[in-house]
Amino acid sequence: MNKAAPNGARVPIVLIGGFLGAGKTSLINHLLVRANGRKLAVFVNDFGAINLDRDLIETEDESKISFRNGCVCCTLNDDFVRTITAFLQGNAAPDVIVVEISGVADPRQMGASLVALENAGIGRFDAHVYMLDAANFFDMGFEHREMIIEHAACADILVLNKSDLAESRAVIRLRDLISDATEAIPAIEADFGKVDEDLVFGPQISRRDDFCPTDAGARSDHAAAYTSFSVSTKGCIHRAAFENFAAMLPRFCFRAKGLVRFIEDPTTLLLFNLVSTRATLEKFGQKNVQPDNKCKFVMIAKESGEDLAWLESSLHSVFNGKTSRRDRSDAKTKTELGHDR
Repeated sequence: MNKAAPNGARVPIVLIGGFLGAGKTSLINHLLVRANGRKLAVFVNDFGAINLDRDLIETEDESKISFRNGCVCCTLNDDFVRTITAFLQGNAAPDVIVVEISGVADPRQMGASLVALENAGIGRFDAHVYMLDAANFFDMGFEHREMIIEHAACADILVLNKSDLAESRAVIRLRDLISDATEAIPAIEADFGKVDEDLVFGPQISRRDDFCPTDAGARSDHAAAYTSFSVSTKGCIHRAAFENFAAMLPRFCFRAKGLVRFIEDPTTLLLFNLVSTRATLEKFGQKNVQPDNKCKFVMIAKESGEDLAWLESSLHSVFNGKTSRRDRSDAKTKTELGHDR
């Protein structure tokens, strides 16, 4: 029997793709070090390439590395579904499963496996992060460039890695190219695979009463500007108002996550998750939620003046609770935007 997550929810699965040399291993290294309390189970093609400080490793064998922060790194076998299922049968469920896609593999081929895991109640596809080599992209052959853009179009978040090594005009040219091919998929510039973990996994939902977004942590100077908003309120909210608000979020947000209860069904706690243009709303945990449980919501928004003002107003209107906003480019700044009601 699978060892379910403590809250009864399916384990979110994040895919990390990118052509050979794009920096997938660098991103995985970064995420393992900066898990920030998350217990990650990372599946890679060759964990010999995961070059971490030996002091971080607790135990190691031929197929699994366990880290002192609770994360594990495992070899990904040919049968993806069987590998994930076997891991969950023998281990406590992690907070997130991270899967490295082979550099030459078509990420669309993962679809059937993800559906199988979801249908079995084991996992939940959360996000596909695709990395591009900004420094060397235009030096590649035409066929490779075409394949990379085709694969990138399937992603939820794009990382333009090695931006520090690329000429600014090359980065702009790459942005224009992927913008034409991938429509509204957000693209983040990064150096050495250093991407804010909240953008990859979604912001964490704190169990503390003083709910607020986590610090931005290590972040590239090239990264797109963004701001984190959060709200915490006692009681339930109106479903129609929330759904109208959520429908607008893909225009403004990279990521959003929340635990909500609706007036129409106050005993059911629901998990909302948004990544790029995809949103889900599913039951979280058990029925009979205690009446003092709060609705909590956090989102990472694109920096855009008037849009931020609209988000601030709409967030407060829907939740009618205590809201906070944090400029991710200066994590020390915190401004209260509302009051307890």
